[in-house]
Amino acid sequence: MWVVRIIAILVVLGLGIGVNLLCYRRGVAVFAMPQRGRRIFALTLFGSVMAILLGRWVGGEGFARSVAVVGWSVQAGVLISAALLLPTEAIRVIDAVVTRLRARFWAPPADEVNAAEVSSPVAELPTAESFEVSDRGSELSSGVPLHTTPQTRRAFLYRAAAGGALAVGAGSSVYGTFVEARDYVIEERVFPLPGLPRSLEGYTLVQLSDLHFGPFVGRRELERMVEMVRRAQPDAVVITGDVIDSDPAVGPLVGRLVQRLRQYTRDGVFVIPGNHDYYAGVEELIRQVTGAGGRMLTDGNVLLGDGGGHFALLGVDDVWAYRYTQRPGPDLQRALQGVDPEMAKVLLCHNPSFFPEAAPYVDLQLSGHTHGGQISLFINPAEYVLPHGFVRDAYQLGDSSLYVNRGIGTTGPPCRIGSAPEITKVVLTSV
Repeated sequence: MWVVRIIAILVVLGLGIGVNLLCYRRGVAVFAMPQRGRRIFALTLFGSVMAILLGRWVGGEGFARSVAVVGWSVQAGVLISAALLLPTEAIRVIDAVVTRLRARFWAPPADEVNAAEVSSPVAELPTAESFEVSDRGSELSSGVPLHTTPQTRRAFLYRAAAGGALAVGAGSSVYGTFVEARDYVIEERVFPLPGLPRSLEGYTLVQLSDLHFGPFVGRRELERMVEMVRRAQPDAVVITGDVIDSDPAVGPLVGRLVQRLRQYTRDGVFVIPGNHDYYAGVEELIRQVTGAGGRMLTDGNVLLGDGGGHFALLGVDDVWAYRYTQRPGPDLQRALQGVDPEMAKVLLCHNPSFFPEAAPYVDLQLSGHTHGGQISLFINPAEYVLPHGFVRDAYQLGDSSLYVNRGIGTTGPPCRIGSAPEITKVVLTSV
């Protein structure tokens, strides 16, 4: 296991160095940075990595956290810029290969040889100086104004595309870190449930998911969550996993949240674990939730309702529990024990990939885990990577529905683009 982790760390380290080097070289070339500008740019990239490590080491919600957020913002911009640069880099490589092949196998006419010797292939874009030398050489050798040569036109397009990628990467990262990641929204969804008693028409579950209490979610975010849940006026609150990010030391925040939320509900607060909770140590999550008067629904159920009838709220273990403990993962049949088959059933399961297995037995599954893709600029890569493409919002299989909450916290950079943090107001209606 440790060998796999070392290899993974080396791969991540190599990719990190590669994307930073790529953005540095393109930034220097595109913006024609002087020597001082290059030093500042290099220090910014290096300093952002140091800021992230400092924030991780020191922890807390003060100055170190603010420094780490700035560092992550820079590195998120680097990652986004590198992704946007990939098409341009691919075209440059193809252009360079085609140019060399043409020069080797389709020799130009004699009157073009001298010009070809003077002007270099524009596919290479290493530094600002190389652009200047190449452009002057082309103008002097051909006697044609600089802006009319095909080489220069291609060089201009490459620089414009690279500059656009860097600008979009930096701008979207700043927006995603300092604006969208803090823009909590309440999404209201109505789900009709066969078998729901008429007396429970309009029963409201407020779903929180993927809080990731830790480096970037603390007391301030807790207060915002409590206030928004209060405004939603829930009958019960459900928290669908990844409550703790990685450090069990933040456990008291979980207890405080559950205790605060209970006073705004009729039927209480119900929690299931997620993969990060197991990574951090699920025992602390259980201790804090139960100690604050909440209830863990791990492969279990509770009947909610009144004298007019009930529905079953089920909860299962995390799909990835086996990776961290001897637990086998979700056991839906155990969770269904004692539940009338005709009763309306709502399932809490952290990972939406469990939905195809659960759909024949439940009317509605509430999940999280995906963060809605977290960073969805132009496209949502998570829709093409995650099993079944269950990433955000509602899905249907037969008569059963799935809702995937975008979550509150983040994994990796504290940045969200096209995936604002969400608190879901789930309104149940009878059919």
